[in-house]
Amino acid sequence: MKEEIFSIKKIKAIFLVLLCSILLNYGSKCTQAIGVNTGVSDNPYNKTAQQLLEKEKKINEQEARLREIEQEVISNSRISRQLMLAAVGGVVVLSVLIFVNYYLDFQRQKREEEDEKNNTTNASH
Repeated sequence: MKEEIFSIKKIKAIFLVLLCSILLNYGSKCTQAIGVNTGVSDNPYNKTAQQLLEKEKKINEQEARLREIEQEVISNSRISRQLMLAAVGGVVVLSVLIFVNYYLDFQRQKREEEDEKNNTTNASH
């Protein structure tokens, strides 16, 4: 009796395996024969959505280019600022030198006038 039950279970298992393999084989052939087309036909709504996506992509690219240009301008402005500070420093130094030159020239002229007075007063005595 146990052997009969065991053999029936074996037969059932073999039957199930065969049935599954047949169904899988048939199922794969059916899916090859039947084509499923998914998608939405063109209409104004999905065309507009596509156009918006394209415009958004272009805008993002332009923003990226603008960020690059902005970084270049910032780095150039730092260099320009340094050059401007150097130029202003040079102008200040030159202005100080000119002022010192006029001051020393004024002092020399004053000394020469005093020397002339002393020479004229000494010559007349």
